[in-house]
Amino acid sequence: MGKSDQPFILRMLIPRKIIYVFYLTCVVSASLFCIDFAAMKYNEKEFNTSFPCLLNIQLKTKKNAANVNHHAFNVIDPHLGTLWNAVEHENLVKNYKDIKFKSLNYRDNFVYYGDPKVKNDLVVVTLGGSTTMAPWYPSNWPEFLYDHLSEQKSKVLLYNGGMAGFTSNQELIKLIRDGLGLKPNIVIVYDGINDVGSLYSLPGHPMVSPYQKELMEYLVGLGGKHFFMPNLMYAISRTSLENRKNEPSKDSYVKLAGISYGPEDNTTPVNQWIRNHRLMHTICKEFGIKYYMFLQPTMGVGNYLASSTPTEKKMYEDYVKDNEKYPDMLRDFYDGARRACGNLAYCIDLTNALDGKSGLYTDVRHINEEGNKIIASYIYQYLRRQ
Repeated sequence: MGKSDQPFILRMLIPRKIIYVFYLTCVVSASLFCIDFAAMKYNEKEFNTSFPCLLNIQLKTKKNAANVNHHAFNVIDPHLGTLWNAVEHENLVKNYKDIKFKSLNYRDNFVYYGDPKVKNDLVVVTLGGSTTMAPWYPSNWPEFLYDHLSEQKSKVLLYNGGMAGFTSNQELIKLIRDGLGLKPNIVIVYDGINDVGSLYSLPGHPMVSPYQKELMEYLVGLGGKHFFMPNLMYAISRTSLENRKNEPSKDSYVKLAGISYGPEDNTTPVNQWIRNHRLMHTICKEFGIKYYMFLQPTMGVGNYLASSTPTEKKMYEDYVKDNEKYPDMLRDFYDGARRACGNLAYCIDLTNALDGKSGLYTDVRHINEEGNKIIASYIYQYLRRQ
């Protein structure tokens, strides 16, 4: 081979190597994808769990999101999932320097208005999700309700126990564990949207939140989702866990060999919601506490969209494009919930409270300060009539 031929041969070999490497990369990637896809189907069938195939990009997304949010749940609660503590409460308030909060008081996952050290004429506990929570959203209806009540009674104490992601399942537990100890005269629950379609509950286990599931899986060795081939790694970990159940324990060592969420319960979301409120009402009645539940308004229910702003309409349309089943889930839940309200003396339907108005929603579920003032006024006027 002459020297004059070498550059030509090298030019021919290099592209072939590149093509070979590219071909091999494609074959390996496709094979790994198929393996992880098969593992995903297996996990869905056996464990009702799945992750994105091959690369769990959600892990990267969550890390990025954490950097821009002003809040984070940094306390593990074995009964309720995750909460935040007093330090996080103070940090959140500092991030909203331009906003004057009516209450910076925090006690055991309750933001309170009033003075708990004096004898109060009226003690109120409010429960709900992020649409009730303070001060994650700078404006919330309980603080405006407190203003109304304070005009009628000189000494009022209101505990706001709303927490983002809470459904009626967590509200029931929080009432039993935390609310009764505050010795309230009145308990007010404002909810509905988080119970739609079991968005914040495990299928078949409505009393368990996704936060609790992640915690339990971490404790038994299934936590820390893998970025590469997450479905295969989960299947291996879960199968290993199942095999450990049959292994005898040595001495007094107790192995964590599984998770139990109780018997499967496939009741519909609306029936679970009704059941939880019947339980909360019964508990309050037993302890001499007045109980009121308010079915909250939300975009897509009632006639609010007819009078909403173009921005709000587009916001809802964009959300539905990304969540095609959402309107059907809303209708299925709210139709049943509204019927139930007509049969329960302590249930008040507020789904039409914002109809005919506009510019009140900050997203498809949360309302702004003006909207929260309207809700607080409705609740206050109802309480006065009682």
